[in-house]
Amino acid sequence: MHENGTVYVTTGKGWLHAVSATGTPKWKRQLGDESIGSPTVTPQGQVYAGSDDGKEYALGPFGQPQWTFQTVGRIRSSVATGIDGTPYVGCYTDQQQGAKFYAITPTGQQAWSADVRSVMSSAAIDNLGRIYVGTAAPEKQGSVIALSSSGELLWQHETATGVFASP
Repeated sequence: MHENGTVYVTTGKGWLHAVSATGTPKWKRQLGDESIGSPTVTPQGQVYAGSDDGKEYALGPFGQPQWTFQTVGRIRSSVATGIDGTPYVGCYTDQQQGAKFYAITPTGQQAWSADVRSVMSSAAIDNLGRIYVGTAAPEKQGSVIALSSSGELLWQHETATGVFASP
């Protein structure tokens, strides 16, 4: 939800809807595929939404496409934005390895990526810029990891099963 009252939702059919605080439709955009994560909206009105097609979509306040960023897997989580506005998102794969967690530039380019187990949860970012995210693997083994704002692995805590909720 934006501070102006606009509510943003994604649907299982891959649509992103913007609805006013009174329930009046403002706009809608078709994303590439099913979208499970909640949209993220910045104070400036930039809207981020991921899709099962492996793309992160950035749209302007009126639904105009800004950029699309392709990941190596499906996006099942919401974007987390850093203190400086950097969008961070992870992806999910059905493989033991190969998933990544990304930092994306304001123009939709990859700033960096970190090799991780599949990501189903949205990241949390502390006031020092450290990023915390839960991971899961197809056999349900998981971890909570901490990354620096430059993508360096700070620590990893193994869990007996996958982490699907956000830290």
